[in-house]
Amino acid sequence: MARRRIFVLTPRRSDAAGEGWSDYVRGEYWLDDMGSTYADQDIGDVGHEAIALSSMLDKDTLASGLIELWQAEIDQIEAKPEEPTDEEVDRIEQLDALISELEGIRDDDESSAATIFFNYDIPDEVGVAASRDEEVWSDMNNDARAAYAKHYGAVLAIDANFAAWRVTKDTLEAIKDHLFELAGQYLDTPEPRDEVTVEEYSTGKSVTLSMSDFLTIENPRELWALS
Repeated sequence: MARRRIFVLTPRRSDAAGEGWSDYVRGEYWLDDMGSTYADQDIGDVGHEAIALSSMLDKDTLASGLIELWQAEIDQIEAKPEEPTDEEVDRIEQLDALISELEGIRDDDESSAATIFFNYDIPDEVGVAASRDEEVWSDMNNDARAAYAKHYGAVLAIDANFAAWRVTKDTLEAIKDHLFELAGQYLDTPEPRDEVTVEEYSTGKSVTLSMSDFLTIENPRELWALS
């Protein structure tokens, strides 16, 4: 499917000597209501897009919707009074194989909704049912990461760079919790070279500031006053 929007952060790294919080705040994550979820596909098995899709789509609804459509097509062919053509026989065999394959994915706890999204053509009626919202389904087909940030308030984290659809007090608290989780347990305070970048995609705002200053900010108004 064509993607009309790219949700991108450009990591900023410092090569300055000495250990700081930036040395611990590394890697790619999603920050959401469940906390921090590791999402570096170059190292792990799951990337940002797969996590976003699996969080927005109900796997069982997605799989069952496709299986029902395929079975209905089989039933329609078999209900004809005349013998099926060679093409129809081939189609039935193809659909039977797809149903068997998807039933396996649906019942496999290690597989996710993202697996289905990436590998099958999903009609809008099935996608809307699985996402429970027509706008969410439309947005995730443009960019799943942006849709997750927009509709679920999730924050994309790459090192000490953070992107939200809209920055709120909860966004700031989630970022602070993430910084403390990765670095605060090792070092008491950030070094002067330690920086944070926060981007708000709904407005195009962006600000880079020291971690020490960021940790004192309590609301978005204070944040953007420094941009």
